[in-house]
Amino acid sequence: MSQNPLSTVEPWDLVSEGYIQELAPVFKKWAADSVKGIPLSSDDEVIDVACGPGTVSLMVAPLVKQVVALDFSQKMISALQQQKSLLNVENLETHLCDCQALPLESNRFDAAFSQFGLMFFSNRKKGFGEIFRVLKPGGNISVSSWAPIQQSTAMTTMLDALEAGFKSKMASPKESRNIVKGLDDKETFVTELEGAGFTDIRIEEVTHRFPSATPAEYWQSAVTSSAPIALMRANMSEAEWAEGEQRAIDCIALHLEEKKEFHSTAYLAFARKPGCH
Repeated sequence: MSQNPLSTVEPWDLVSEGYIQELAPVFKKWAADSVKGIPLSSDDEVIDVACGPGTVSLMVAPLVKQVVALDFSQKMISALQQQKSLLNVENLETHLCDCQALPLESNRFDAAFSQFGLMFFSNRKKGFGEIFRVLKPGGNISVSSWAPIQQSTAMTTMLDALEAGFKSKMASPKESRNIVKGLDDKETFVTELEGAGFTDIRIEEVTHRFPSATPAEYWQSAVTSSAPIALMRANMSEAEWAEGEQRAIDCIALHLEEKKEFHSTAYLAFARKPGCH
C-alpha cells in the first residue's frame, strides 16, 4: 500500500499560513465540541497530539495546569509559538517530533486530544498506542476524524471542482474520495481504540457549516489552506494551474447555486484508559 502523502510534512508546511487564516476559525467549532466532551480540571496536564497551529491547545490552556502540544511540522509549531507569545500563554509547551513516538514519560497526562491529525498517521496503531502510554490510568482521550466524504458538501464540492479543473492530475475517483482511509468508518474507529486498550468508547457525529463565500473566495480559501490541493499545485506549472483554475471555480458556482452553503461532518471519538487516577 502506498504511503498517504498527508502523513508527510511537506503539504502541512505548504499550507501552514492559509490553514491558520482559513480553516482554524471553522475548526474551533469542532475543537469546542471535543473540549466539552472531556471533564477537565485546573490541576490537569493535557497533551495535544498532531496539534497543527494549536486550535485545541490554546482553547484548553486557560482551563488546565499544563498543555503539551506536539506536531511534525516546524511551520505549524512556529505558528503556535507565535500565538502563545502573543496571547501570553505561560502553561503551554511545544515539541517538534514524530507523534508516533512521543518524547514523553508514561502515565503522565490526565487528558489527550488529537483533532483531524491522527487520522493521517502512516501507523495509526502506534499513534493510538503512544497516547494510551502517556495517559494516566483513568485518563480521557478525544480524537476527531472526518465522517464519510459523502456527508460533507464542502469536501464533495471541492473534489468535483478539482476533477473539473485538473482531472488528468487527480488520483482515481475512488482513491481521491477516500482521504482518511479508515477512521471515516465508526466500526474501524472503535476497533482501533479498543486495540490500543481504551474503554468506554463513544463516537459523536457533529456537523458544522463553513462561512458564506463567493465561488472565487471559496476556491482561494481551499487553495491556501488545503494540504492535498497545495501538494497538487506544488507539482504543477503555473500555466497548468491557470488553465484549470477557472473551470474549478465555475464548478463551485454550480454547487453553490444548488446547495447555498457548505458543511462538513466529523466523528468525535471519546474514550478512557482503564483504571483510576
